[in-house]
Amino acid sequence: MNDPCAQHQCLVINVTSIKEGRAHDSACELNPGDHPFIVHPSYVLYRMAETLHKARIGRYIDSGYYLSRNDWQPDVFARIAAGIYTSDETILRIVRYAKENGI
Repeated sequence: MNDPCAQHQCLVINVTSIKEGRAHDSACELNPGDHPFIVHPSYVLYRMAETLHKARIGRYIDSGYYLSRNDWQPDVFARIAAGIYTSDETILRIVRYAKENGI
């Protein structure tokens, strides 16, 4: 979600597919066309948001645990960022981090 902050941390938020008949956080729903890797109706999983050191993210990418993707278009990024503040599932520490880092 962001370039590393002064403590070399980045905000990481998962996106997952919407499953028919299962409840999901509707703070930010994504659809095919919002990003090339979104191929099914999906949502941002704010309850799993975390801050990670940039070195750990690099190791996760190198190992294939995380996949490097293109940036979000500004309008989609704005929707995702807004959901940090509107989701009932975002923990306070993540809200504070986002606010402190201009997300």
